[in-house]
Amino acid sequence: LRRDMEPRLSAWQAELYGDSELYQGVLEISKGVELTPIQRRLSRRILDHFEDAGAHLDVSTKTRVTEINRRLSELYTDFSDRVLADEEEVVTWLDDGQLDGLSLGWCSSSKNAAERHGQPQRWAVQNTRSAVEPLLTFSPHSEVREAVWRNFYGRGELRESTKTYPIAQEILILRAERATLLGFETQSHQVLSRTMAGT
Repeated sequence: LRRDMEPRLSAWQAELYGDSELYQGVLEISKGVELTPIQRRLSRRILDHFEDAGAHLDVSTKTRVTEINRRLSELYTDFSDRVLADEEEVVTWLDDGQLDGLSLGWCSSSKNAAERHGQPQRWAVQNTRSAVEPLLTFSPHSEVREAVWRNFYGRGELRESTKTYPIAQEILILRAERATLLGFETQSHQVLSRTMAGT
């Protein structure tokens, strides 16, 4: 569903926020002297959306920004799908002697996960925060903690089919290009312009 809807939502947002006439209308309203501080802040936030879509740019530059945003939408979906696959499909196996310090509830969940993964005689640490954090907190076995930690923090890099490095690389390149097209020195400058005080 997400793979189907994300590109469509991205296209809809590009059409809405890329509309130069609508942008000019909002810009004109934002200059109204009768606006309250809250209304002025709200209009600035809406203008940010238009400017992020390139509504203030010439047609060819705006078209390229739209293409980049559409491609980024696809890449973000692919990236999160790969990380999710490593969460759902990769487990760290434990044996009976490695359960010290772990609660009965945690052990029961781990046993159920092991059954789902086809090894009912063992315990499976799922690659999710709710399974990993209690083990990292309470297990006295450093080698177990290290194995679990490496699997959890390696999500998106654990298997050839789920590697995210090439996706991340393309995301960084496209973000840098988009930031330049939108008039920022770097992607960091663009992000910080929306999240930090100006002075």
